[in-house]
Amino acid sequence: MKRLAFLVQHPTQFEVPFYKYQHASANAGKSDFFLDVYYLTTASVSLIFDRELGRPPGWDFDEKEGYRYVQVPLGKWKRYRFLFSRLTPQQYPAIIINGYVRTDIWFHLLHARLKGIPLVLRLDSVLLYQQNSWKKAAKNFLLPPFFRFFDAFLAVGSLTRQALMHYGVPAQKIFLFPYAVDNDRFALASQEAREHRPQLRDAWGLPRQDVVFIAVVKFVPREGVFDLLNAFALLQNREPNAVLLLVGDGPQKQAVLAMIEKERLTNVVWVGYQPYSQLPILYGISDVFIHPAHQECWGVSVNEAMACGLPIILSDMVGSGADLLDGNGMAYKAGNVAELAACIISLTQNHAGRKLISQRSLEIIEK
Repeated sequence: MKRLAFLVQHPTQFEVPFYKYQHASANAGKSDFFLDVYYLTTASVSLIFDRELGRPPGWDFDEKEGYRYVQVPLGKWKRYRFLFSRLTPQQYPAIIINGYVRTDIWFHLLHARLKGIPLVLRLDSVLLYQQNSWKKAAKNFLLPPFFRFFDAFLAVGSLTRQALMHYGVPAQKIFLFPYAVDNDRFALASQEAREHRPQLRDAWGLPRQDVVFIAVVKFVPREGVFDLLNAFALLQNREPNAVLLLVGDGPQKQAVLAMIEKERLTNVVWVGYQPYSQLPILYGISDVFIHPAHQECWGVSVNEAMACGLPIILSDMVGSGADLLDGNGMAYKAGNVAELAACIISLTQNHAGRKLISQRSLEIIEK
């Protein structure tokens, strides 16, 4: 059976389940190829450093069992020699590389050309965000000829497909390779939590009867956490049954906590940064998911929340909305606190509608 080489920096909480799924499918004869994952920096979750958080992400999942992976030697020249000898056309009919904003991209291009191996680029770039005119002009000038070096492209969603076509990539060279999560694990764990919702809400300091809106965000400017706080400040008196379950941490933590205290936001419950295994439980005791990002190419937490059957509220700067928001929630203009508050009010008051929207989320994410 054929093998494909997939070059990535390190394990992630959402892609490792995919690697395991692909490996099991190949072993069962349900796939035409095995996937060999090459980790270019580290194969250990404990050694990953999240620059936005300023610390390791602390994912608690098994990142090394159930699929084939290779830890590439550290050190630029050791890595190059290893890959050049290991990645051959006899071993692999194609190489997939994850992202192009890396200093070693030209090595991979040269390697593929010298060995005669097709090189496939996977990326999540979108055209949602405003850029400086010089940066926009530079991309329009440099990316079209650069992309001609690749044999095919794997786009995580429809907006990435649009971006590639904007830069002159032919449609027939673009294939869909979406971000995904372990839907079954999230669905089952959240359902178990839902069966004990009153007790779990007590344990997490949440009102039993109120409508709980959950947001899983990094406390960094691009994720829009202060839009959430400002919206719930507006709603304290107007919609007292709406409560925010705020999951996250980051450099803006002290400012976030200071605002919660200063504005006396009793309708905001902050529970800090939570291990990955806890997220299905928190989704399970919540009613609606919010992603307020000002800049987010996709947003895998949207997948997670939908797998748990939650309606979603997304800013128009969350890239996954183009593919995952379809009758299962609401969108608003990023940074517009009044619009966000209106969405929260609408879903708080529409109890019957939330149940229908919840089912719609499950129908969409099953695909």
